Amino acid sequence: MTKSYYAFGLTIESDLELQELQKLSDATEVDVNVTFTDLQSAWDKIEGQPGKFAVKGQTVMFNVPDTAIFRIEKGERIEISPVQQYMEDKMRLYVLGTCMGVILMQRQTLSLHGSAIAIDGKAYVFVGHSGAGKSTLASAFISKGYPLLSDDIVPITMYHGQVPYVLPSYPQQKLWKESLTQLGMEASYDPLFERENKFAVPLGHAFYNEPLPLGGIIELFQMDDEGVVMEDVSKLEKLQMIYRHTFRQSLLGKMDLIQWHLSTATALTHNLDCYRIYRTKGRFTAYEMVSVLVETLVKKEEVTL
Repeated sequence: MTKSYYAFGLTIESDLELQELQKLSDATEVDVNVTFTDLQSAWDKIEGQPGKFAVKGQTVMFNVPDTAIFRIEKGERIEISPVQQYMEDKMRLYVLGTCMGVILMQRQTLSLHGSAIAIDGKAYVFVGHSGAGKSTLASAFISKGYPLLSDDIVPITMYHGQVPYVLPSYPQQKLWKESLTQLGMEASYDPLFERENKFAVPLGHAFYNEPLPLGGIIELFQMDDEGVVMEDVSKLEKLQMIYRHTFRQSLLGKMDLIQWHLSTATALTHNLDCYRIYRTKGRFTAYEMVSVLVETLVKKEEVTL
């Protein structure tokens, strides 16, 4: 049965149940359709390889072995061709992750791979390589009363004369078991899919469901020294940071979006505060980082005002 949802600033009509998303009772205009179809012959025709993207014009295809073939077209349509015995949780993970990331790229909405938190009326985005602690830091902020806008994919659009705004995704985080333990959270959450050691954590009221102006981007690093250190990022380094942490940035060239991305990133970083924050390697420092970040960002806002 087809159901309607809202996420990433888009109305989504889907044949696949997307239980994580905000449901809509009546969607008059649909931005994205998610449907089931047989894509095997189309995949064979392009001689696609598992684990690699096949891109032609406004069409992107990829194949996840033992799960499904996916096709994303024109920023409007996601088609799924599942294997006979598929895990719905795993398939949903790819629809809400890679597929929606490609949809946003096709619609020319810049998306970062990170987590976004609301602090005093602005959205701050945490980025970093895998294992840097983006979701763990966001969860520490949530425990202190700061709501989440997005985890994993952070869409950013330009409102009101080129003012960057972060669009909310859906009220769920993805946390490793180790992070749950460190944060003192119960480990009774459902794994993202069978035998996975990463868990889906519903947020409920800890989710901020309205777009917010982008206040800054913070890149996370580890260091051998003790403590937490924060520093400003130069203008040129801001562009490199945006490129480095753009969701599925390896597709930009294949989709002929390099020039768009550069001009968008340049506009995005104009007068935008960007920081690096370093934490001690091998030690849990999320709450220390919250204190340093809140103090720095609040002081920055007071000086600006």
